[in-house]
Amino acid sequence: MTEDVEDTLRILNNFDAYYDTLRKKFKEYITPRKNERDLLLGRVMIDKIRLRVEKNQKIVSIVFDKRVNEESILRLVS
Repeated sequence: MTEDVEDTLRILNNFDAYYDTLRKKFKEYITPRKNERDLLLGRVMIDKIRLRVEKNQKIVSIVFDKRVNEESILRLVS
């Protein structure tokens, strides 16, 4: 569990507060905190996330770091 994953989970658990903040700042994406060591070692998984609401349904888009391979993403989703 790296800092970017922990921060992403914290953001998702507080979706409404972060969504309101994004709207006030006219921003689309949130960049989770990343540990520099994890970044240099290639252990960072999440680059940024997008929160939105459509028809009262909360939607999250996750942009993975470019070094994350497809196999790792499939393991996470399943």
